[in-house]
Amino acid sequence: MNRMRNQWMPSRLRDMTWSLLGLVCLVGIPVAAGADVVLPPPPINAEVNPCDEIGAVLLCPHDAADPGPELSEFEVILRTDEGNPIPGVFVEVVFENHTDLFLCPDAVLTGVTDVNGRAVFNIAGGGCSLGQDVVWIIGNGVPFRVYNRVISPDLPPPGDGVVGIVDFIYFAQRYGQAGDGCTDYDGDGWTGLVEFIVFGAAWTHSCQ
Repeated sequence: MNRMRNQWMPSRLRDMTWSLLGLVCLVGIPVAAGADVVLPPPPINAEVNPCDEIGAVLLCPHDAADPGPELSEFEVILRTDEGNPIPGVFVEVVFENHTDLFLCPDAVLTGVTDVNGRAVFNIAGGGCSLGQDVVWIIGNGVPFRVYNRVISPDLPPPGDGVVGIVDFIYFAQRYGQAGDGCTDYDGDGWTGLVEFIVFGAAWTHSCQ
């Protein structure tokens, strides 16, 4: 699956895909090549923290030697209906077709859940993408999360792989204001103190 898709998935096709994937899971056929773990049909018992709270995936530029700021990290936790962790699930983050995002060469978009059913991501990139279904999170081929915002302190879109003075000017012009989804890092509709802390944690981070 491509990191950046050429077209958005039409809603009817998306609904059919969910139904087919659910049927595949019900009959016990793995939906990802080489996958030993079969997920239950959607909706899956999953947590994506803090993405579920802020309604977005937050990116920050960094390289392989730099894990990135903790504030841009998010975790996926998969459990059965009984609350037991599901280890060994191949999790991938898929961005739809948008030229307003920037991914660093070392960006890691996949992971595997551990014995606690947990996979941690800190995606190296920047820019801002707002719209319908701009990012999907998928486990063994089964979509279990979709968000309408991808945000980053690396602005303006599509970002340039470094959080520097250009980004600060863009952020400062929107500080204390409402309505800019690109600089709203906690999902409350406002660019305020929380956003300033997130931006400060990302300051000078770059892809190199």
